[in-house]
Amino acid sequence: MAGEINNLYQFGEFRFDGGKQKLYRQDELILLSPKAAELLHLLLERQGEFVSKEEIFARVWADTFVEDGVLTQNIYTLRKILGSDSDKQPLIENRTRRGYRITVPVRLVEKDTNQIAKAKTNGSQEPLEDIIAEVHPSTLAANQPANLAATQPRNGKRLSLVLLGSAILLMTTGFFGYRFFRPQILSFFRKPIEIVKFQSLTNTGDIWHLTLSPDGNFAAFVRGKAIYLKDITTSQEIKLEIPNASSFGALQFSPDGKFIFFRSTFVLRKEASILQISRFGGETKLLAEKTWGSFGVSRDGKQIAFVRNVAEQAKQILTIKNLASGEERELLAVNFPEMFLFNCAPSWSPDHQKLAFVVESFTSRRTSLFVVDQASGQKEEIKTSLRQFEQVAWLPDNDSLIASASDGGKFFHLWKIFYPDGEAQRITNGLNSYGKISLSADGKKILALQIAESSNLFIAPQENLYEQKQITFGNANNVGQTDLDWADENRLVYVSYTEENPVANLWSMNLPDLSRRQLTANTDFHALAPAISADGKAIYFTTSQSPLVNIWRMDANGGNLTQITDGKESWRMFPQVSQDGKFLYYIFRNPEGGGIKRLNLAENIEETLLERGAANPVSHLSLSLDGKRLMFVNWANKVGGDDDESNFQLGIVATENPCEIKFFDVKLANFAMEIAADGKAFDYLSWEKGKTRILRQSLEGGEAKEIFSLPQERRIFNFAWSKSGKQLAISHGHLYREAVLLSNF
Repeated sequence: MAGEINNLYQFGEFRFDGGKQKLYRQDELILLSPKAAELLHLLLERQGEFVSKEEIFARVWADTFVEDGVLTQNIYTLRKILGSDSDKQPLIENRTRRGYRITVPVRLVEKDTNQIAKAKTNGSQEPLEDIIAEVHPSTLAANQPANLAATQPRNGKRLSLVLLGSAILLMTTGFFGYRFFRPQILSFFRKPIEIVKFQSLTNTGDIWHLTLSPDGNFAAFVRGKAIYLKDITTSQEIKLEIPNASSFGALQFSPDGKFIFFRSTFVLRKEASILQISRFGGETKLLAEKTWGSFGVSRDGKQIAFVRNVAEQAKQILTIKNLASGEERELLAVNFPEMFLFNCAPSWSPDHQKLAFVVESFTSRRTSLFVVDQASGQKEEIKTSLRQFEQVAWLPDNDSLIASASDGGKFFHLWKIFYPDGEAQRITNGLNSYGKISLSADGKKILALQIAESSNLFIAPQENLYEQKQITFGNANNVGQTDLDWADENRLVYVSYTEENPVANLWSMNLPDLSRRQLTANTDFHALAPAISADGKAIYFTTSQSPLVNIWRMDANGGNLTQITDGKESWRMFPQVSQDGKFLYYIFRNPEGGGIKRLNLAENIEETLLERGAANPVSHLSLSLDGKRLMFVNWANKVGGDDDESNFQLGIVATENPCEIKFFDVKLANFAMEIAADGKAFDYLSWEKGKTRILRQSLEGGEAKEIFSLPQERRIFNFAWSKSGKQLAISHGHLYREAVLLSNF
C-alpha cells in the first residue's frame, strides 16, 4: 500500500474522497450515483472555476449519447444534497454559456495512507478531515503474532467459554442489527441504474392510454377516437376496427397477449364499462359495468381489479371480479376527500397476493402509495423519498415496482421502488415527464407516455379575443394553469410551480410593467384558488397549512397572513368574496358529502347556503358580480352516456333563494369556469373536435357558443375575465404526448 494517495476535498461541511468517489457530511456517508459522484469530482477538481457543459459531457458521459436533461437532473440532485451557503445561495452555481462551478472554497488534502495509519497509531492529534485511513483484512493478518497459541493464557477452558459467549453475543447482535439496518445494507449492494436505452415509437404528440404486449413486441394506444396497434419490430401501425364503440380509455393487454381490454370512455373520471376485444379489433365482450378510473388485470388473466364510485356516500370502493364466475368482492374503501388516483391502474403482484395502488387527497393534492393484501384487505403505505405518484406497476421479482413519480421537482420520472423498505432508484432524467407506464412480462421493457408541457399567460381585449399580448415567457412553471384571478384591471393573481418546487404558490403581476411578486413560498403545502376583494386589498385562498383544508387571507403584497375559517370537522375551500365585502362563500365537505356555506365577515358568523343533499359541490366557485348567483362544480350521481366527459356537472344556485338551483350537463375539459360579467351566462372550458374551446352557455338554456378556441397543437389550460369584463386572461401552451420504449435499465 506504500505510496497510495487519497485525494480528499474539503468544502463547507463536506468531504469528498476522490479515490473512492464517496461524499461525507462530517462523519455521515452520503450515497451518490456513480455519475453524480464523477460530476462532483470534476467540479471540485476545478476549485471554483466554471466547467462548461461540453467538458462535463466529455468527461462524465464520454462515448455515451444522453440528453441535456441528464446533466440538469444530476446538478439538481447534487444541489439538493449540498444545500446552500450562509447567504442561502446554492453550492453549485450555473451561468449561461459558462457552465457550472462550486461556489465555496475547496481545500485539497493529499495523504499517504501508510503515513496516516502510522500517525493514528502514534496518537496524532491531526484533525479528522486530514486523517482518513482504511484498515484492510490483509493488513490485520500481517500484524498478527506468528504463533497465536504462544500468546494464549493457560486456562484454555475459560478462554473457550469467553469466546463462545462472545460469539453468541456477536451473532445475536448481528441478527438484530441486520433486521434493523436491513434497508441500508440492501441499499448498499443494489446496483445503480446508469444508462437506459430509449426508443421513440410515435411522433404525432397526441398519444393517450398506451399499453405494451406481454412479449414486448406490440404497443397499443389511443389516438383521436380510435385504438392503434403498432408492431415495434417493423414499425407497422394499424387502426383497429371496433364496431359499436367510439370512445376508448385505460388500455391493457391480456396476459397471453391475444386480447386488449379497455374502458368505454376516453375520460377516466366517469363511470363506464370494461370491454374486451381481439388485439386485431372486432366485436366487444363485456367484462364489468359501472367502473370508475383505470383497472388492473391479474397475471393469470382470471381477475380484474377496478374502482366503483359511490357518489351519494362520497366514497370509492376497490373491487375484485372473478372473470370466470362473475363474482365480485369489495376489497377496500376510501372516503372523500381521499380518492383512488383515477389514472393509476391497480397493479397485481406476480404472486397474485397483493395489489399496489395510489390514493390522492383531493384537497391537499398529495398522493400516497399503498399495497393491500387481496385476501385480508389489510393495507400498508410504502414510505419512500418520493412526494407524488402518477403510475405504479409490479416487476416480476415480486420485491420491486416501477413508478412514475416526483421526488420534489415539477417533473414526473420513472423510478424503481423496492418493496417493502421503499428505497427508490431513478431510471429517467431530463425535462420531460412520464405518465402512463406498461411493462413486458419479463420486466425488461417499459412502455411509457412521455409528456412535454408548457404554458404562459396572455391578455386579450373583449372585442377580439384572438388579438393577444403575451405577458409571461418560458416553459417551466405551469403559469396560471390551475388558478387565475384579477385583482383589478392592471393586476393579476395566479398560481405557479417551479422546477425545484412542485407545490402551488401564489404570485401577482402588475400588467403595465409586467413586474411580478411571489406572495407565498410554501414547500410542504399548497396555496390555491385565490379570490380578491373588490378593492384589491385582500386575497382569500385555500391552503392545507392547518390540519384540515381551510381558508386564509393575506394583504395584496402577501403580508398579514390570517386564518379565516377553522373547520375541525370538515374542509372549507374555494372561496369567493362578494363585491360589497360582506360575505365570503366557500365549499365545505366532510366524508358524508358537501355543501356551500358563507361567512358574514363583519360579524364572523357562518351560515349554510346550500345543504348537503340538495347538491354535492366538490370544486371551484364563481360568484356573479351582483352577488345573486353562485356557480359550482357538482359531483353528479349519474352514470351518463359514453359521450359525457365525466361525472361532474355545473350547478348554479341563487344566493337569495337557495331552493332555486339549476344543473347543466357540460363537457368539461377541466374545472375552469366563470359566470359572465352581465350575469346572464357562464363560460367554461371544453375539449371537443380535437381542440380546446371556451364556450358560453346562456342561463336560459340552449346550445353553448364558442367564443375562443385553439387548434389541436395548442392547449388552453385556464382563463379569467377582468371584473369589468373588458379583458380576458388566458393560460395556454403546448402539450405533447409520445410513446417511448425503455430497456437496458
